[in-house]
Amino acid sequence: MLNEEKTRRASKFSINQLLKWVQRNPIGTFLFFLFLALMISGVLPQAVRVNRAGMEVLHTLVQKDPQALKHFSVQWADSSSQDCRLLWLSAVSTVSSQGALLSHEVLLRAIRCQPGYLEVLRGLAPYDVSLAEEVVRLYPRNPSALMWLAEVKERFDRVQATELYEIVTRVDPKNGLAWCRLGAQRQNQGDLDRALTAFQECCVHGDPGSNGCWRAGGILEQQGHLEEAIFWYNQSRFSSALKRAQDLQQRISAPGQD
Repeated sequence: MLNEEKTRRASKFSINQLLKWVQRNPIGTFLFFLFLALMISGVLPQAVRVNRAGMEVLHTLVQKDPQALKHFSVQWADSSSQDCRLLWLSAVSTVSSQGALLSHEVLLRAIRCQPGYLEVLRGLAPYDVSLAEEVVRLYPRNPSALMWLAEVKERFDRVQATELYEIVTRVDPKNGLAWCRLGAQRQNQGDLDRALTAFQECCVHGDPGSNGCWRAGGILEQQGHLEEAIFWYNQSRFSSALKRAQDLQQRISAPGQD
């Protein structure tokens, strides 16, 4: 009886203390109730579970424990009842234990569940053409998937790689890297006019690798359009391109030059 009375008083004291704290700390109150809502909804426990799983997989990868990796592969393989992040941890564990070529099934389940981790998949199997083709079939308008397949195809089928880069530039017209890769393919095929257009598009969309502006200038110089070449060279971040622009400017400004 005495213990029950002490418990009742302690509970009353705790509630009173909490109410006073709430009145003094409006921001802290918001955070407290947010924490409570997350606990009730199950979001926070799930986040804790995923973080714990990630730490376990990381530790197992560092320790190179194949048996533990197989255990994780099976534990989180069912996407119908699991968080997509757990499914991706399963995929990472599977690839680490048996390699990418034998892990297509779980990798495709993972990418179907959450395509946002495409770069993870690409990192796990960068040159796997059949896997890249499957992903493009799943997401035919995903620029990252198309770029992955194009870069793999470029190693042995440049015609198809060119077609894929063209598709990327239609799906994502501001993708500077795709424009630069497309320009390189067209230039290798001798199609300088269309290569020039692609390099100019690359230049105005970030010039990744600092190649678009420089190579646009190079084609224009090759075609004899020196003033236009100077303009595009000057858009480059390459010191050699800027130096080339200065040299051309001096050439056309010299006495006796038109």
